[in-house]
Order: sequence, then C-alpha cells, then structure tokens
Amino acid sequence: MTFISNQHITNELAKQLHVDLVVTNYKETSQTFDCAYYNTARHPSLKDWDNIHHLILSM
Repeated sequence: MTFISNQHITNELAKQLHVDLVVTNYKETSQTFDCAYYNTARHPSLKDWDNIHHLILSM
C-alpha cells in the first residue's frame, strides 16, 4: 500500500508503482487510469471505507 499526499497521482505514476487501485478524495477529471479507481468524499464515510474494502477483496 502506498500513500501519496499533497500530490495528484497520474496514470504514469500508478503504472510505475504497479498500482491495482487508485483511491482519491479529490475530483480527478484529468486522468484516466489503467487500473481500478474509486473517489471518496473529502472525508471518507463508513460507506466509502466499506466500498474500498470490497474492491480490494474482489481483486
């Protein structure tokens, strides 16, 4: 698991880090990822965490 803060992730960086799932808490409209992508609220809710959990388990 890699946490990147104060920086927008790019598809190139996700590929370089061999990312399976990108989770952001900001609206990302400039990138298309070659992996699964999930966007949470600014402060993720319990439902967001549950959805992320299920995404990880389904991989």
